[in-house]
Amino acid sequence: MLCLIILVAAFSIISTLVMMVMEKTREIGILKAMGATSKSIRKIFMWQGLVTGLLGTASGCIIGYLLCWVQQNFKLISLPADIYIISAVPVNMRVWDFICISAGSLAICFLASLYPANKAASLQPVEAIRYE
Repeated sequence: MLCLIILVAAFSIISTLVMMVMEKTREIGILKAMGATSKSIRKIFMWQGLVTGLLGTASGCIIGYLLCWVQQNFKLISLPADIYIISAVPVNMRVWDFICISAGSLAICFLASLYPANKAASLQPVEAIRYE
């Protein structure tokens, strides 16, 4: 279920970067006309996707850890005692879970940034600047 949530976020990253490529077409064309290689343009958009994913992953881990810590110590989410054996939702935080989820999230964000980066790198300078 968590992977599906991350995939939805990845589609958001893809759409954001594609919109940025469309908005920055003129600037990309100027950079390429001045001598920037397709590889350097690709790197710019891949780094932007990775930074976005890194910030989202870090903030998600911090917020998730804080919420789990609060539940573990204060038992805010309680369960009806007459139905369940336990009185509160149990929380078991493991470092390995945080590492695996973070690595998967960053990998998906990297893969999500490939398409917009390749789209930006494949722009022809003449076509990008022509209508401006």
